[in-house]
Amino acid sequence: MLPEEKIQEEVERKKKILVVDDTKLQRLIISDLVTKLGFDVIEAVSGQEAIDRAGDAYPDLILMDIEMPGIDGFEAVRKVRQLATKHYIPVIFVTGFDNEKNLQACIDAGGDDFISKPVNQLALDLKIKSLLRLSDLLKQQRIQKEKFERTQHEIFREQEIAAEIFRKIVHEGSLDTPNIKYLLSPMSLFNGDILLAAYTPTGQLQLMLGDFTGHGLVASIGAGPAAEIFYGMTAKGFGVEEIIPEINKKMCRVLPTGMFLAICLLSFDSQQGLISLFTGGLPEQLLFSKDSGDIARIVSSNLPLGIIDNEQSDFSFEHLEVRADQRLYLFSDGIIEARNKNGKESGIEGLEWCLRNPVIEDSGFDSILESYKRFIGNNAQEDDLTLVEINFDPVLAVREGRQIIQKTKPPAAWQTSMTLDSEALKTTNPVPVVVNQIMELQGLQAYREAIYTIVTELFVNALDHGLLGLDSSLKKDAEGFMHYFELREKRLQEFYDGQIKISFKHKSLASGGQLAILIQDNGSGFDVTAVEKGLDNNEDYSGRGIQLVRKLCSSLAYSDGGRRAKAVFDWENMG
Repeated sequence: MLPEEKIQEEVERKKKILVVDDTKLQRLIISDLVTKLGFDVIEAVSGQEAIDRAGDAYPDLILMDIEMPGIDGFEAVRKVRQLATKHYIPVIFVTGFDNEKNLQACIDAGGDDFISKPVNQLALDLKIKSLLRLSDLLKQQRIQKEKFERTQHEIFREQEIAAEIFRKIVHEGSLDTPNIKYLLSPMSLFNGDILLAAYTPTGQLQLMLGDFTGHGLVASIGAGPAAEIFYGMTAKGFGVEEIIPEINKKMCRVLPTGMFLAICLLSFDSQQGLISLFTGGLPEQLLFSKDSGDIARIVSSNLPLGIIDNEQSDFSFEHLEVRADQRLYLFSDGIIEARNKNGKESGIEGLEWCLRNPVIEDSGFDSILESYKRFIGNNAQEDDLTLVEINFDPVLAVREGRQIIQKTKPPAAWQTSMTLDSEALKTTNPVPVVVNQIMELQGLQAYREAIYTIVTELFVNALDHGLLGLDSSLKKDAEGFMHYFELREKRLQEFYDGQIKISFKHKSLASGGQLAILIQDNGSGFDVTAVEKGLDNNEDYSGRGIQLVRKLCSSLAYSDGGRRAKAVFDWENMG
């Protein structure tokens, strides 16, 4: 029965009146009056019987005589009140006294009203109906309160279940890697901030900090789709430049008007000591050099995601050289907008002060947290809080045993190819696509990182050197690397006549299989020896890729003036 129906039934039900008097004549007179008023009557001849009937007959009102042998009316009402704690029973004392002392005693005993003997029918009718209306209102209030409490319990339970599902969807990924320290402190059960980390097949660490409009359940609605895109594309080897447009497209589709995602997405290549970075709508982030004490502010150069579609967006990405002594601090606005007891915000200057004047030795992250606690004092948290420290020490960033080794499929003979013309090369990175196709065909997840590295190196050489005519010697230092990247983008946009063909041919071997990777371009070719350097003691930003491919493959051969590269990769069956 619905609560509204229960309330209506309670109001319309014929009420029961308990008449208590040890005198038979008086009891009959009062019972007759009550019956004529349209109520059902229950009788009790003593205080003890009144207590018992109140417990088993559930009367709606009690007419109680005061002077009775044994338990008098006052004591009987006190015991009824003690027993009937969950529902209210109005009590009218029927008394022959009208002095103030006795009237006060009626109230003190728990009575609601009194009526003098001999009982007047009209007065009795008014008093009963008045108290029954009050009783009905209290019952309605109790039923509505019970409904509210049940609803609250159901909502909280549903939120707990949803939060558990949310945590499984927006899982931490690789946040436990040694070079990351972080704090996630939501305002409520759901978090409007999200923090994700995962490794690409080639070992680059990708991290995403997002801050949705508001906080709580409403603010977290876009977290699931964003996390799914981030983890899915990172696992397939897509970089920052490919992930951002996909997340923006999804946010434009799922977020309601007025909501958006402020975001920082970065990829850290520990071997090269470089980060690729996208910032949109977040506060300025801080790059701290521990050795020198210098702090560089990284200004957001893009709009938050989910505001304008990809066709209207002009995404800007940064590429920075980082050193082992540097730390990048990412944070949502809940950190810098925290206020002290005087209402003053900490601001980004407060974080910079913490880094230059650490309260905890050799730990910028812990110093910021401790200073934050001291700053706000006893003030309540006002927003979702997220703080991340990324240590760029390459030793800490190395992934150890994080691959999930999956069984390969039985070796089979197959071949596939893809040809990209100039327009496709301007807008598409085919490496993640073709490598994922190999994973589907042969189930080589255990070798994905090696295959991805091989295909990436050969494809980049074909595009950068074979078609765009770029010189790797430009990348001798960080400034040269930036110039190389800018020149690459310029030539790629001006590029109009050329193509690259990527072919794979697989055959089975006794112990596993052999994958032949052939990449051809129709450019002017390049001198392979000019871009190939050894892996050892090579601190330049180029020249190590071809040597790495040679180590991974059973053979690597360039021909046709560098326009044709063939690598052969042998793998062992893992069950």
